[in-house]
Amino acid sequence: MSAVLADPPPSRGADLDRLLDATRALRAALDVDDWGVAADLERERRLLMERIFDGTPPAAADLAGFAAVLREVVRLNDELIGIAEHRRRALQREADVASIGRAALKAYGDAGA
Repeated sequence: MSAVLADPPPSRGADLDRLLDATRALRAALDVDDWGVAADLERERRLLMERIFDGTPPAAADLAGFAAVLREVVRLNDELIGIAEHRRRALQREADVASIGRAALKAYGDAGA
């Protein structure tokens, strides 16, 4: 009887690379307003971060690379926050304009009645 061997878990380095790739892909998705893909990528990033920060410190030899990737992820996160805030403000402006239009239409209808 042969045992089925499971794939070994990804290394922390592979997870870090995937985290950076997913963060870049998330940035690209937000650039084209693809919020569904962005939500999927954010879920993937969260799972990767849980694995990366599992409580086991990285080996001393890996610290420089670990820190470099995390600095880039933080930099991209700052960009993502800026994009999200910009989109939120734009949506708020659109909602305000729609509300003013509805109020004007109601006032016009009330005045004509």
